[in-house]
Amino acid sequence: KVRFSSGNLQYMPSTKTWRFAEHQYDCIGEKNKYTSKNYSGWIDLFGWGTGGNPTNVSIKASDYGQFDDWGKNFEGSWRTLSSDEWEYLISKRPKALEKCGIVQVSGINGLIILPDECELPEAIGFKSGAAIGFGSDLFKTVNEYSASQFAEMEDCGAVFLPAGGYRYAYSMYRVNCSGRYWSSSLGLWGKVGSLHFHQSGVVVETDCNQAYGLSVRLVTDVRA
Repeated sequence: KVRFSSGNLQYMPSTKTWRFAEHQYDCIGEKNKYTSKNYSGWIDLFGWGTGGNPTNVSIKASDYGQFDDWGKNFEGSWRTLSSDEWEYLISKRPKALEKCGIVQVSGINGLIILPDECELPEAIGFKSGAAIGFGSDLFKTVNEYSASQFAEMEDCGAVFLPAGGYRYAYSMYRVNCSGRYWSSSLGLWGKVGSLHFHQSGVVVETDCNQAYGLSVRLVTDVRA
């Protein structure tokens, strides 16, 4: 079992500082095109293995700058899920298809993954699955929550992955339309596994280019 970090991994190039996003639905978006080492803003899309390999080996909070209080309170290392672990979460664990759904939270499109055991408040409904059709406006037709509503879901263990799009070179693509999250799994010809979702589905792919800038959501193993 694992516990997800409180938000996506973020980095400030000018100070070489890592942190977790304050909220799970925080998404930097178009500003990820600023990749200069002197850039004093935050970015949250990374090439595979960036910064001491945070996407393919375990990292310790003490080694990688100022993580938030939540991160500091956990012992051990943060790591990235493997392709098999992503696959387990979205399709292979018991009742997996009932615990994963497309959603919009506080205006940000994304994917919700519920824990194995989860009892949401009666006033907050949840629909698993995805939309039929094309267009980022379809996320909210499946599930739509305010920040306060999602806070209640978060208290029950809900994980939200924002649709941060991806970067290639200095250009941004599909911000708030799709989400791509690195795995730790290196495949054939140097390609890497990743979680990919959009309004009409979610899949674990095996052929992502290492040079793409994707989102990173770290986990820490839960000790028995």
